[in-house]
Amino acid sequence: MGVHISFVRSVTMDSWKEAQVRNMARWGNRKANEYFEAAVPRDYYIPSESDGIDVVERWIRDKVRPASAVVARGGGAAALAATPAF
Repeated sequence: MGVHISFVRSVTMDSWKEAQVRNMARWGNRKANEYFEAAVPRDYYIPSESDGIDVVERWIRDKVRPASAVVARGGGAAALAATPAF
């Protein structure tokens, strides 16, 4: 995605506008995860903290993509690990 669609802010390296801080506080991790994970199929593997960084990165990318793109790849731990990074 381009910066015109989404953006990433570092907690330590970027400056934040007050409105951005309020928005992040309003959403929080739990609410954001509920939103982004709502369309994830029940049988799709959700990594834990003990999984490798490649698996976790793939999961994060997949959960913010349209659900059709995630389902089309088949889901599951093997699909996460086997799919090349973008």
